[in-house]
Amino acid sequence: MADYQSLYRLSHKLDADELKWERERRLHSPGVVFLDFPVGENKLFYVITPELAAAAERVYALDREVRGIEADMPPIGATLCLRALSMGNAVSSNTIEGVHSSRREMEDGFIANSARAKKTVKYVGLAGFYERVFVKGQLPKMSLEGIRTIFDEAVAPNIAAEEQPDGRLFRAEPINVYGTGQRILYRGMHPEKKIVDGLETMLGEWERPSSTRLVAALLGHIMFELVHPFYDGNGRTGRLLMAVELSTILSRFSALAFAGRLEEKRRDYLREFRELERPFNLGEATGFLIFLLDELGNSMEDFLGEIREKAGDFKNLHAHLRDSGVGVIVRYDLGDNEKTILELLAWGNLAGLSQGVELRAVADIEGAPRNWRTIRGALDCLVEKGFAEITRQRPLFVRLSSQAENALMGSLE
Repeated sequence: MADYQSLYRLSHKLDADELKWERERRLHSPGVVFLDFPVGENKLFYVITPELAAAAERVYALDREVRGIEADMPPIGATLCLRALSMGNAVSSNTIEGVHSSRREMEDGFIANSARAKKTVKYVGLAGFYERVFVKGQLPKMSLEGIRTIFDEAVAPNIAAEEQPDGRLFRAEPINVYGTGQRILYRGMHPEKKIVDGLETMLGEWERPSSTRLVAALLGHIMFELVHPFYDGNGRTGRLLMAVELSTILSRFSALAFAGRLEEKRRDYLREFRELERPFNLGEATGFLIFLLDELGNSMEDFLGEIREKAGDFKNLHAHLRDSGVGVIVRYDLGDNEKTILELLAWGNLAGLSQGVELRAVADIEGAPRNWRTIRGALDCLVEKGFAEITRQRPLFVRLSSQAENALMGSLE
């Protein structure tokens, strides 16, 4: 992480005169940007420093690499990876807030959403949001009403009735935000008029950035959490909004990979919020922005290592299945339709979908059969030969058997 220290931290290291000089230097820097957004008795501001600019440029450079690998992946492979990454993002975001959710529960939510199941299925609303926005790329238009709609769809179903918003759009009563040991991190804005004003400033920053759109996306996240418009679910909603905004700037893969990193850095993440509101800090967000940019870049580096391996495996798998001389193809006399379904199931396996993939996704593979009887007949053949297992009937979900996994995936090593 770039070595930029907050004024609050420096207040423990510098004497009074040195601290005063550093405050004045930052407040009157040519790169200072003030926003009409209150942080205690101060206004939110940040300084466009060399450290901040370098951290942002690193993110842009890494995203170009992510997009290059994504472009080489088959569409169905990219779709399945986005779905798996969405599940991981949702679980990590819950964990940051101390909300336990398993990968299996999240996968069940995605399956229930695919089946258009009742909203009583846990996480089906959240899964539907991820599927529409991050998998299919249908990004919502941001507005005050849009924020409430996202909360109602993706977060509210898993929040207690007494914690639901009771104002026109947001909460009507004051709230304190607690950290570990029940220490108050900061106090959310109040009354609702101030909540609305704060969120309008956030939306204005996203629409008309004070510097770059990338910095604005992260700055907006900081603003949202300081506003804290709901009684519960603010962290999850705020990270969803940040991921949506990042998806307008970066690859959806890059945007989704971030939550896992913030889960790992949860203590540092919460500490940055706590320090931002300290009176000695004067409302400066520079250090917090550099922290977020650095960790976003780190999450992308980690993801690049994983996606490079998956992209290579996808390419090798396709060649393997289309080679009629490969032992597994010859030994079991697999035809083109069986190979197409095997390819789909193997992609699901590589993406990390434990319950497999919906069979109708076969239609998304170039050259695949479109007739359902043909597809189902090929699946029945694979099940009979021990290469596929049906995990759900409605909708029909299928995964590789352990036999197929050993035969196909082992050949990629």
